[in-house]
Amino acid sequence: MKNYQYSPPADFQARNSNLLSTLADLLGAKSKELKDFRELSSRFRNSGKMSAKEYFEGCVQDKSDGVITAFLPELIALLPDIKKQEALLILYSQRYPESARELAQCFICGQVLTSRDICDHDSSHLLDEDFPTL
Repeated sequence: MKNYQYSPPADFQARNSNLLSTLADLLGAKSKELKDFRELSSRFRNSGKMSAKEYFEGCVQDKSDGVITAFLPELIALLPDIKKQEALLILYSQRYPESARELAQCFICGQVLTSRDICDHDSSHLLDEDFPTL
């Protein structure tokens, strides 16, 4: 299988800002819980030492289902690493199957998308096919 790069949605920056605001609202803008969550997320994104299972367990620890389902689907969709997205989607789907229906995987590249991103993302693959192989 071809190794695909993450393709951010057109509104990635705005959605990322909204996600950060949502997390601040849910966890408390100046809380230790938000600080710990940011550190956990940074370690997961930037080091190869933390498994998706460890990260997922850290995300859901001591949080209600309502809090988790309010931010985790968007966090997975905006994570700019397809392999990590896939691993988190599996874990999320096992624990929150109803909420996981908000997410889908691209059948071409495997990127995890929200339902509102599917059409635009699929169109990006049509552009890939327009270029001749040299």
